[in-house]
Amino acid sequence: MVIAAVKNGSLCDLAADQSQRCYLLSEAPLLGSKHSLEFLGLAPTKKGRQQSEPPNLPSMSLFGLLNPTCWRYVRVQRRPARRVVLQRASDRLQMEATQEWSHPLDKAHQLRVVVSGACMPFLLEEFPRRLSDGRVRRDATATTVIEGTRERRALIVERVVIDESAVGALLEARERHADALNPIISAPSEAPHSSIVEELRADARQRRRLTAWRLIGVNVLVLLLNALVAARGVYLWSVLQRLRVVEWITRLRPHVQPTFHAMRVINWVTLPVRWPLRRLGARRAAAAARLRT
Repeated sequence: MVIAAVKNGSLCDLAADQSQRCYLLSEAPLLGSKHSLEFLGLAPTKKGRQQSEPPNLPSMSLFGLLNPTCWRYVRVQRRPARRVVLQRASDRLQMEATQEWSHPLDKAHQLRVVVSGACMPFLLEEFPRRLSDGRVRRDATATTVIEGTRERRALIVERVVIDESAVGALLEARERHADALNPIISAPSEAPHSSIVEELRADARQRRRLTAWRLIGVNVLVLLLNALVAARGVYLWSVLQRLRVVEWITRLRPHVQPTFHAMRVINWVTLPVRWPLRRLGARRAAAAARLRT
């Protein structure tokens, strides 16, 4: 098992590494760094046959406990019949990874991490595993990240609260490796009693409670309205029964069609009389209008 040392000064100018020496971590056989993630207990998590994290990047749930000044991303450039070359990746990738607590998408599997030599004891002594024992809470804020014309939702981690059983490991890490420990990690007693997540959950519970009472009130109102309509309908039906309206409609129904035919005949017969009278009425109305003006 070998963790490859990187001597390129442009890749190792980390704030935590004053000696300009850093180490490459990878699962693939690259510069002698094969299985270094397993050796440090940072192997990426897997779900069935599909890997939930990039295969050559450390598990972010553990690696995130390391101070962001201790590491950076590099890209692997493979050339035919020549040695593999490491190139410095964009600093924006590291900033987003530390804020969102997840590695960027790497379909080509070219990304690796280099870690400062000053921070390697923190990993070799398995402090990430010891600090992640028990229940770990990450308080995050949802935000929208705009990248050119594309928008995406992101969770910005503001605070990480470890379990009570890992407080001893946290105190030891602060005493021995203060520069290698991520500053946002805190013990349960140091975290505010009302975290952002708890406040959001309380607000959500309050909104659900108010919504439930409103729905109950609306349902009761609808039931009362239905009862009122039913009562009025029964009353109107009883009135119609007393007036024998249904019986009269039944009697008049056979005479409806003949009545309509007779009305049409009368309309055509009286048209020669009604048309002159209508013209005479129109003239009288026009004369009266002229007299008023």
